[in-house]
Formats: sequence, C-alpha cells, structure tokens
Amino acid sequence: MMHGDLTADTFISKWSSFREKVMQVGRKEENVTQLVERFEDADRDLCALTIIIYLLHRPLAKKGQSCSRVDAVRYLFYNVPEGTHVEGAIEEIKEKGYRQPLIVTIGPPMKPTQFWICLDHIPVPGGSSVVESFDKLFKSFFVFGLDYPPVLMNFYEYFAAFVYEVSNASAVKPLVRTFASSVKAVE
Repeated sequence: MMHGDLTADTFISKWSSFREKVMQVGRKEENVTQLVERFEDADRDLCALTIIIYLLHRPLAKKGQSCSRVDAVRYLFYNVPEGTHVEGAIEEIKEKGYRQPLIVTIGPPMKPTQFWICLDHIPVPGGSSVVESFDKLFKSFFVFGLDYPPVLMNFYEYFAAFVYEVSNASAVKPLVRTFASSVKAVE
C-alpha cells in the first residue's frame, strides 16, 4: 500500500470501538439525537458514518448553491430499493450528476444488504458491509488521484488526518480538529 501496512487496515481494525465513540458524541448533539434514534435497530456502522457527515457538514459557500445534510449523505451513500440492478442505480447517479466515487447501497435505506462503489460509472463490488465499502471508497481517492466532493470535504479530511493518518492533522479546519478531539475524549 502507498502508506505502508499499518495504514492499509487501520480503518477496519479500529472501526468497532471508534463507531461507539462517534455514536456517543452524536447522542450529545441536539441536532443529531433524532438521527441516532432512527438508526436504533438499523445498521450502526451506517449510522456512525452519517453522524460524522451531519456534525462536520457546512453548507457550500458558493452563491446560489445549497446542500442540506441529507443531500450531503447522498454524496457518500446512494441508496436504491432491493431488487434494483446496480447498473440501473449507476444510470440514476449519472443522470442526477452526483460526484463519484460514492457507495451504492441496495436494500432498506437504514439496513442495506448490498454495497457497490460507483467509480467512473462502473460498479465495483464494495464488500459485505458498509465498513468494507467505505474503506475501499476512501482508498480509491488516493489510488486514482481524485478530489473529495466539496460537500464532504470536512468528512474526508477528518478520515485522512485522524483515522487513516495519511495527511497532516494540523492542516485541517478547526471544526474537524474539534470533532476529532471530541471523539478522542470519549472513554
């Protein structure tokens, strides 16, 4: 791997304890509590990633453009119902103009059963869980030299600096550093 064997599996090996810390931080935030409650009997991994988006999301500063937190989540996870062929989902992504790569989830929105990475309108198997698919997605940005989607910049910078440790933590925005400190402080 580009950054060595220690970085190669960092996310997957740290995820379960990390997920619980993120969930605890989310429960303390007034604007995220309802999200956590909606995911109570659903995919906790998906919930934790969504919490991070919600807490680090800031609307784009470009005139005439806005992107809600719900919309920002769709730049990471594009969900389609069970029975949808992944090629059909990718066609929808193409038509709607979502920036790639992103994860296509198939099944119930809060408990999907299939995971694909949409990369240049090509479906790539994402693995058997949202954790595996996110790990592959994150690494694809480096392998293919891609820029993060602007609506998820804080989200991806957090993972790059504080989880995968492939970028300089002091170079990220204060909001991202504050969130990282909050997660680290959870016992």
